[in-house]
Amino acid sequence: MGKKSSEATTLLKPSQMDFTNSNQLQEPMKFEEQSQAEPTNVESVSATVFAPPTTLSESEQKLWTTLEEILKSKNDNDPLVNQIKNLSADFRKALSDKYSSLKAEDRNGRGFIIFLISKDLKSASDLDFLQKVYQEQPCLSLENCSTTSRDENPHTSGTDQTTMNYPQLVALYQLDKQLAAKPELLNDPAMRAGILATLKQAEAFPVPAVHDRAAQIRQKYNL
Repeated sequence: MGKKSSEATTLLKPSQMDFTNSNQLQEPMKFEEQSQAEPTNVESVSATVFAPPTTLSESEQKLWTTLEEILKSKNDNDPLVNQIKNLSADFRKALSDKYSSLKAEDRNGRGFIIFLISKDLKSASDLDFLQKVYQEQPCLSLENCSTTSRDENPHTSGTDQTTMNYPQLVALYQLDKQLAAKPELLNDPAMRAGILATLKQAEAFPVPAVHDRAAQIRQKYNL
């Protein structure tokens, strides 16, 4: 691994993140670099094999196989990610179930699922799912989300904090992008109510980087 950026020692602000084409951190530090900086037990965060509902069409079954391959490889910069789009309600429901099946420590896997749903919001059900993400307990360490690490490295603590809250930050970034690109979403009463409820839930999340960002988005769109 090359030299670490000095920026890696500070908490990255959500505004410094770029999840435009994937849920990977583009600047100033990519997620895979964070993983190298603080290795985790691959076995402990491996994706659980999950059979999609039989209601999925044949083409969606193939799409699901692609999803599983990406989760297994932990490479969501894979060009195959671009194939996972225009998802049906059944596929989105399967994604939310898949999210629940992943270990809490699989922050990248969970963030990837959230990215796929939130990058193209279709219904109030999508927002119901995002609200539940903010009802989770904050992840306290990359080794065990329920326990604070005794061996916290001051040189990587900032990026660790970003990684631990990665799913919640991905959702906020994508929600902001969706509102900027499709302001008409707020003209739909159900969607507007869902977006507002999601942001309020995010504001209640006990991590400054998350609740501050949620407050900024509410203010930006007068919600």
